[in-house]
Amino acid sequence: MSPKIKNKIIYSVMAIVIALFIFAIFVGNHAKQQEAEGKSEAYQPEQDEQSQAVRQYSAEAEQTHENKEANNEPISEQHRKLDIEIPKAEMLEKSEGKYDDYFSREEIEKSRETARLFTKNFYELNGEELMSHVKNAEPYMTANMYQTLIEQTPRPTAAVYNKEVESLDVYEPYDLSKEQLIWKVHVKGNVYDKKGNKTADERKDFTIKTTKVEGTFKVENYMLNVPF
Repeated sequence: MSPKIKNKIIYSVMAIVIALFIFAIFVGNHAKQQEAEGKSEAYQPEQDEQSQAVRQYSAEAEQTHENKEANNEPISEQHRKLDIEIPKAEMLEKSEGKYDDYFSREEIEKSRETARLFTKNFYELNGEELMSHVKNAEPYMTANMYQTLIEQTPRPTAAVYNKEVESLDVYEPYDLSKEQLIWKVHVKGNVYDKKGNKTADERKDFTIKTTKVEGTFKVENYMLNVPF
């Protein structure tokens, strides 16, 4: 066999091998593409179900929101503002308790006035005369109480130098005593600095215990800001 023929045979075989190799690659790629499309088609129903579930959830959420709004309407009606009548100070001062069951009207009024005058004088503070409030309240307290208070010197500050009573209400406590006349006194006061400028509004509640001394009433003890 001549060299020419041999070369032709070799080249022909190589061409066939290359063609088969290219064909195999093409067939493989085509098969992969079909397989991928098949998976995509198989997965499509699941996506449809998911989309349907999302739509269903959205519809349920919208319905729930509407129900909440519907339920909120009567709730706002149920929480209407209640009209509570608060008694005025002058009504509180009129004895509505039971002191009348244990004491005479004269005793009650004298004791009440003593509580009023003591609290008014004792509350007011004078930064120039530190013990003036105790001395002014002396006629309305027992001797023992005066001796105790005269030893307690107040310490005014630059912002709290003077105090004055703006209004004062006296009324019976809820829990009355059968042996002793006790009063609740609510004080509204104004606080001034050393220059006379008003620095604060003040509210204080006193519990005043009175006792009968030689036909009149005196303050025996007091407590400050005690819950009623």
